Amino acid sequence: MQSYARFLVPSLTIDDLQDVAYMDTILGLPAGWTYSVKQLAQEWQNISQGNAYLLQDAAGNSYMQYVPGVSQPLVYTPGPLPILGVGTAFGFSRRLRARIKKSSL
Repeated sequence: MQSYARFLVPSLTIDDLQDVAYMDTILGLPAGWTYSVKQLAQEWQNISQGNAYLLQDAAGNSYMQYVPGVSQPLVYTPGPLPILGVGTAFGFSRRLRARIKKSSL
C-alpha cells in the first residue's frame, strides 16, 4: 500500500489497517486476493525502472505493483489541464491581436 484514504471511509485509521479481518470486510477483494500486513525491517524505496501498475481499492487506498521485465508501451491520455491551457492561450492571443490591431490604426 502506498497510501490510505479517508474520503470514502472517513472513520478509517492507521490502526484499522492492521486489522486484517476489518479490512477484508470493507475492501471487498476479488476472488483469490488477500489482504495482509507486513512491517518492513528497514526503509524500502520502490523505484520503478519499467512499468508500474497503480490501482485503488474500494476504500480509495492506493497500491503499486512493479513487475520487473514487463515492458508495455505507455499510453498517454491528455487531461483537462492541457486542453484548458490551449483554450486560455488561444483566448489571450485573440485579445492581444485585437489590441495590436486597434493600436496600429
